[in-house]
Parts: sequence; C-alpha cells; structure tokens
Amino acid sequence: MREKLQGPAQRALQLAPWWGCWRVPSALPCSLSVVGRPFVSVASSSSPPSSPGSGGGSPNGGSNFGGLDFNDTSNAFKSKRFSELVRGFFVFQTCRIRPLVSFAEPLVRLSYRVLGTSITDSLLKKTYFGHFCAGEDTETLRPVVKKLESFGVGSIFDYAAEADIEEAEESVLPETDEESRIKVRVFDYEGEKECDARREVFAKCIRAAHAVSETSFAAIKCTALGNPPLLDRMSVAVEELRTLFNKFDEDGNGWVTKEEFQKVWDDFFVDAQDVDEMFAAMDYNHDNTIDYVGWSNALRLEDLHRLTQGCRVRGPLAKAALNEKETALLVKLRERVSSLAKLAADNGVCMMVDAEHTYFQPAIDNLTVTMMREHNKDKAVIFNTYQMYLKGSQERLMQDMDRAREGDYHFACKLVRGAYMHL
Repeated sequence: MREKLQGPAQRALQLAPWWGCWRVPSALPCSLSVVGRPFVSVASSSSPPSSPGSGGGSPNGGSNFGGLDFNDTSNAFKSKRFSELVRGFFVFQTCRIRPLVSFAEPLVRLSYRVLGTSITDSLLKKTYFGHFCAGEDTETLRPVVKKLESFGVGSIFDYAAEADIEEAEESVLPETDEESRIKVRVFDYEGEKECDARREVFAKCIRAAHAVSETSFAAIKCTALGNPPLLDRMSVAVEELRTLFNKFDEDGNGWVTKEEFQKVWDDFFVDAQDVDEMFAAMDYNHDNTIDYVGWSNALRLEDLHRLTQGCRVRGPLAKAALNEKETALLVKLRERVSSLAKLAADNGVCMMVDAEHTYFQPAIDNLTVTMMREHNKDKAVIFNTYQMYLKGSQERLMQDMDRAREGDYHFACKLVRGAYMHL
C-alpha cells in the first residue's frame, strides 16, 4: 500500500497533473470550484423553468450576469489583488516543472522531516492551497464565496475523492478467503465503512454550501460512495441491457414492436414470464412500441439476475447480472446517494454528480437518473454531468431528456466541453 501523507497534507493536498498544473483540493470540508454559467436546466414538458431553486435560471440567485471575455484581462481578473496574481503566476510556473509534479508527495514528506509540520503547512497554505482552495471551514469559505458572488461567479463545493479499480483492489477480501477468488465480485465491510465515512464528508459539504450561500452547488463522486469494481460491474450490466435492446430491435429503427418482442423473447428466453405484462410495462406511450427509454426504465439492475434465470443459453447478459452480494452492495450505494440527495433537497442545495472514468459512467448515469426521478419532481435538485467531447454523449443527453419528459420531472445537467490531458 502506498504511504499516505499525514497531517494537513493528508486532508488538504492531492497533487495531480491537471491541464499542466497541480490540483490541490481541500477536504476540510471541501474545496471550491468557481463557475460563471455552465449549467443547463431543462424542466419537464409540464413545468416551465424558473429560478435555480425551482429548476432553471442562473446559479446566482436568478441574476443573469453577462459572459466574461477572458481576452479582456482587466475584466477577467478584476476580482484578484496584485498579490494573488503574483501567487498564481508562481504556482503555475512551478507546475510546469514535471519532476516537481511527479515527486510532489515525497517532497512534501521530506519538507515535514526537514522544516517541520508548522512551516511546511504554512508555506503550502500561502501558495498551492491558497491558490486552489477556498478555505478549511465554513467561516473561511463564506467571505470567498460572497466575494465571488459580487463578481457574478457561482460556487460548487467539492470534496476530492475519486478512486479507480487498481486502488480499490486493496479492499477486496484476501486471497486466502475462498469467496475472494472471484475478484471484483466480493467486497469486505471495511471498504463499506469507508464509503459511509465519505458520505458524511459529502454531507458536510452540502451543509457548508447551505450555510455559506443560498444558491450554491455541492458536487459528489460516486466512486467515493461505492466500491469501484462494483461500479464497473454495474456499467457492464447496463451496456449488456443496451445490447439486448438492439437485438430485440431487429430492423434497427429504434423501436421494438410487440411482434419483434415476442419473436426475440422466444429465441432467447424460456416462456416463464408473462410477456404481455412485461411489454406493457415498457410501453409507456401505449402505442404498442418500446423505445430504449421505456426499456431501460423498466429493467432495473437489481432484477437482472432474476430475468437471466430464464435464458436458454448463458451468454454475456447472464454473466453481467449482479449476484446476491453485489446486489446488496448496490442497495447500500443507492441508499448513500439517496440520503445525500434528500439532504441537498432539504437544504435548498443543488447536488451535482461528477462524471468520472468512462468505464464507470453507465453505472453513474443509472444512479443519477434514479435520483432525478425521485428528487426532481418539484424543482431541479440533482444535476448529471455529460462529457460532450465523447461521441456518445449527445445521444445519452437526448435520451435522458426524453426520460425526464416521460417521467414528468425536471432534467438538470452540467455540460463539460474539455477533458483531462492525461489520467
């Protein structure tokens, strides 16, 4: 296991290459991203968009500030003092030094040993932490947020916690345990406790956002709330369900007729379920056709194992179905995300679900859409993120908007135009 930084650096520093610079987020309780107007909030067909608290408008109390022209430096940086500009120049210049970025954590540990904790923390707070982070608690966050609001800039409270499959493998049960021989499919309770602890950190972010600003956003990461291998398994299951829909849609026109459904069902499944009842559950327009929105709304990941028990041949769909333990972990993951969504709704905070690695995204979309359906009935509370530089993003965006119209709830999202230089 990699050695972790101790003290404030453990809580506040995550040094990583990010567009040629370091990202130094705070976890006390959160870092602060700033944004002008990148939000898209589309109400359902029966409800017009209005203020941010009710599903539309700008994230700054309904005031529509004009877009900033960053070629006009006097306007773009008028909120900054000269000392802050000098600090920013220093930070970005040092971030161009690749060895300094690559060995950031060892250098910080060395500084702790040579200079001591107090001097090292003081230097970091006045440089990298001071440039990238808004503060360590509600009291230090409030003046920064208010200053940004005075210049027409909204705030997103964000706790930096993102995991990957390689990092999560340490939480899988030891190889000596018989059940753990199937990697990715069995997880220990120590990992679940850590996910519960991270949920509490996100909850602090939401409460801080509520305390500091009436129109703020809080961001969460699903890989911090569930085991990444589970999210990967969920994504495979979601993709296999899409593949199955394409098989039912024999002519490829995007619609499955009742005749197509019956024919393909007989080819792949034994006749152990009421096909007419299943078709009716997916036909939300009652026009004897099924589109992918109706298909994916009706088939839950938790029910996939029961569905595949009727497969004539055990194929990719049956292998992708979650087993009993994975389903139990999925239920816990949904409970964590749902509790945060409810907390955000109760506190008048918009909760933004960050996009993460592309192989996790189908699972994250599945979780987010479920939360939208539950919490976006009266106003936009849950925002999904769409990485528009990916080829399939526009199709996903259109499908999820159709899903919101069909479900009569507010659709809200953040559109991302760029990507990391390297992961």
